[in-house]
Amino acid sequence: MSFNIIEWQSWIMTEDYKERKDLNSKEVLNSRMIFLKLEENYRSFLREIETEVDDTRIKYGIRHLSGNIEKPFVSLGSEYPLSKEILNAHLIEKIKNDFSFWKPKWLSFLTTPDLNYENSFTGRLYVVGSLEELKKTNSDITLKNVEEKDLVKIMNWYEDEYNHFHEENPNLRDWVSINSKEEMQDCIRQNLLFEAFKDDESIGLIGAINSEFNKAPGIYMMEILLRRKFRGRGLGYYLESEFIKKLPKDILLWGTIDSRNHGSLKSALKIGRKEIMKEVFIKL
Repeated sequence: MSFNIIEWQSWIMTEDYKERKDLNSKEVLNSRMIFLKLEENYRSFLREIETEVDDTRIKYGIRHLSGNIEKPFVSLGSEYPLSKEILNAHLIEKIKNDFSFWKPKWLSFLTTPDLNYENSFTGRLYVVGSLEELKKTNSDITLKNVEEKDLVKIMNWYEDEYNHFHEENPNLRDWVSINSKEEMQDCIRQNLLFEAFKDDESIGLIGAINSEFNKAPGIYMMEILLRRKFRGRGLGYYLESEFIKKLPKDILLWGTIDSRNHGSLKSALKIGRKEIMKEVFIKL
């Protein structure tokens, strides 16, 4: 499958923009109000705003980082990457004022890796690769399918590893989040959740789900985790390599990685996946 970065970038932005169309529905607004424990008179503060700037349509609305009401930000979607000329100080100030009730900390949006903005930092990176082009290296790591009956035991040590990771990296608690039991069950139902072993000892976990990418067959990476005693040895690369050997050739492997999760990002790039989009946060 050929690598068409411009086409893939366009698809990601279009999908992100389209996903916002139902956010003003009564059902979604009610659900968000219940989650955030808001009263009815706050409903209007959750509505998405749609406008057009220099022939580019944009939508934006309030979000809360990992559901944390103390970390509000404005999420913006557009059909095309926003140049600094479009996303100027005037527009940023307008967006900030539109949601002044929440006192948002950041303005977030997707863009291409080559575009940079003042007073910003990068959150998630979209990392994609064609399976037939990814590196497949032999190793002594073996993978075992996780079954439903194993999940309780798996979740115990999995949650413990994440708790320890967040204790060591409190600044990433809201950015690198743990998957739920239900999300793990989705991976199991698709036979895409594996426990990894080295010398008969459990070293980690890797999981994914089937998810089309630009109308092509795709696998979306949900999790790749090494137990803490095995980190720092470069094993993440070999774990991912063993995983892709189990997948069909004619698919795309994709997912998002927080830019500060250096180990996971290094492994993904080493195996041949490429950064094609990034999530930018501008400080408001």
